Amino acid sequence: MSTNGQYYNIVSTGGTTAFSTAEETASLVTYSAASAAADVKLYMPSVSGTDYNLGTSSFNTTTGLFKHLTSITSDGLFGYGTDIALDEVNNKLYWIGGATGLDLMRSNTDGSNVETLLTGSTFSWPGGLAIGNNKVYITDYGVALYSVNLDGTGLTAITGGAGQAANVGDVSDITFYNGKIYYFNQPGYAGGNKLYQADADGTNTVELLTTANYPYYLDVVNGNLYWTENDGVSGFLKTRALSGGAVTTLATVTGRNFYGLMVNPVNSKIYFTDANLSSVDPYLNSVPLAGGAVTRELVLEEQKYGFVFSRSMSTLPVQFIAVKATPRNSQVITEWKIAEQDNVSHYVIERSADGRSFTDAGIVQAEQKSVYQWTDIQPLAGNNYYRIRAVDTDGKKLYSATVQVNLGSTAQSISVYPTVTSNEQFTLRLQNSPTSVYTVQVINPAGQQVYTMSITHNGGASVQTVKLPANLAKGLYRVIIKGKETIYTGSILLQ
Repeated sequence: MSTNGQYYNIVSTGGTTAFSTAEETASLVTYSAASAAADVKLYMPSVSGTDYNLGTSSFNTTTGLFKHLTSITSDGLFGYGTDIALDEVNNKLYWIGGATGLDLMRSNTDGSNVETLLTGSTFSWPGGLAIGNNKVYITDYGVALYSVNLDGTGLTAITGGAGQAANVGDVSDITFYNGKIYYFNQPGYAGGNKLYQADADGTNTVELLTTANYPYYLDVVNGNLYWTENDGVSGFLKTRALSGGAVTTLATVTGRNFYGLMVNPVNSKIYFTDANLSSVDPYLNSVPLAGGAVTRELVLEEQKYGFVFSRSMSTLPVQFIAVKATPRNSQVITEWKIAEQDNVSHYVIERSADGRSFTDAGIVQAEQKSVYQWTDIQPLAGNNYYRIRAVDTDGKKLYSATVQVNLGSTAQSISVYPTVTSNEQFTLRLQNSPTSVYTVQVINPAGQQVYTMSITHNGGASVQTVKLPANLAKGLYRVIIKGKETIYTGSILLQ
């Protein structure tokens, strides 16, 4: 049963049941396949219950409703599911779980290709996860903070050394923002819980604030700190400017514990998970960015802590078709193609060295055209990640996919994602591929070509959305991409 976007189970135990004969009116909200394109994915690992798999839901920006949470992994491996992180550049999810419940796990965003990167014997009690600077950052209760490469190699303690925090006690969440890490720690398991800021290697540690309550999760957005904390009686959602000042309580509920947290400045909401003091009756909730009443967005069948959204939840009337970045001499040419451009004011080109922390690099005013370009005349040495931020006249924002150029690398790759799709479209990414006209062919399970298209690629990195014909039969389709010097073969599953 669903009501107002929330789902409930009705259990029959046999026998007869008496029902009222009073007339009631129920309304059912539905939305079309077209509006489903506005869906934003939500990912959650389980922290308790019977289904120890990775779950996913989605938020529809047209209707404002969340879908029921369903599993996208099927191994049932026991896991505490305290936190999850998304690598948006490589479309990978990272979480704590696996056979020991303490393993560092990785999968594709569709739940396929589940990998154990680090076994639980590596850690004492891993909790918080964050991604930035091409690293995964992990908090380990009572032991250390670690950084590790995205493939699980190069595990390094970033506490206990020169200039680093010397005493890791009750450490909880960690987040990455503008090249720095932020984390809660109670040194020596005594006194207040302290929020620290440090460089990505753990040095230059600075104490920002202390709270007497127990903090759980943390986010840093637009120069502001947001976190959840509990005192054993009530849950609290609080904020403070990074630069200092007073702490503001945005929401509090008696008899509830507040857990996972994520801020979305696009729709001016803060999302968090909670449960009652017995760790049951869990929900995903939201409050306005400025604080106020708590809205229950999604009923959770099991307790959840950390979660992550796939992208910003914007309803901006613009659609990115393709984004690419091409090195040319010592510069980088960024280009993006758009459709349905209505009420857009301008486009901001954002650049990053790590694919996580972006800064504004340029601006282009919106015009009546479908293709835009901007030249980065002073790109960074090594990795350069670019994304485009569309801004409408009301200040709403929408982000493109992220593309990468490495001015010191010539490694070539072609990838297709997601590998499982229900909206008859997928994304093609070309990375450092040769200049060529590429032909895309889609072959059905009977060996028949059902779609073909051509893409002109001028080198560098590009991302292209491929929309398939409507009403294709469900099944496994082969995708063949041919260029002058390259042939790629992959597959997608239409559901």
